Amino acid sequence: MTERKTLRTKTYVLLALMVVFGSSGDVLLSRGMKMLGGLDAWSFHGVLHFFINAFTNGSVWLGIAMLLLFFISYLLVLSWADFSYVSPASAVGYVLVAVMG
Repeated sequence: MTERKTLRTKTYVLLALMVVFGSSGDVLLSRGMKMLGGLDAWSFHGVLHFFINAFTNGSVWLGIAMLLLFFISYLLVLSWADFSYVSPASAVGYVLVAVMG
């Protein structure tokens, strides 16, 4: 009985972390890319300059790290919970992205 309760608690905690990591990652990545602006020219140097700026932006890296943590927690929670349970629960993240955005 306590093992089942522990598993349920771990699932709830990991689902909450998954929602927070996914939403934060989306918002941070969006903020970082908006800071960069658009691509000036479709030349080799223009694209290279854009990618250099993107990969030196802290918000972009933090967003990537958050999305990586989201993916790890998503894989972990899917290892012990059904997809039909995880998918609707993770949809709360879409609401959180809209509120944070």
